[in-house]
Amino acid sequence: MIRSALTKLQKEAVKSVDAATALVASLNKEISQKEQEISAQKITIQTTQDELEVWREKYHAADKQNGILDSKISFVTGVEVIKFIVSAVGTGYGVNVLSSGNGNGTYFIIGSIVVYLLITVWERRS
Repeated sequence: MIRSALTKLQKEAVKSVDAATALVASLNKEISQKEQEISAQKITIQTTQDELEVWREKYHAADKQNGILDSKISFVTGVEVIKFIVSAVGTGYGVNVLSSGNGNGTYFIIGSIVVYLLITVWERRS
């Protein structure tokens, strides 16, 4: 009876060891799969990081260009305002002088047109 109990215990121990061995093998396989997944994810992350570096460089170049264009826009707007003021004031004063009977108003009108054209030519050269 003791012998049969020991044999039974021995068989259960062997089954438990076999189950533990199978569990360890399963866990090792799972760990190996997870390590492969992590390796693949690292490669993907590195590729994405490289792509982001390229886009970062493009962004900084575009941002710099945008800053240059913004400064040009404000400069061009200022020049447009100056051209308008010069042409409006010169022409208005010339018309006022002409309407008062003085013939010199034509010079103010022509002068404002010349100044307007000079500013336009200068602006396009810049």
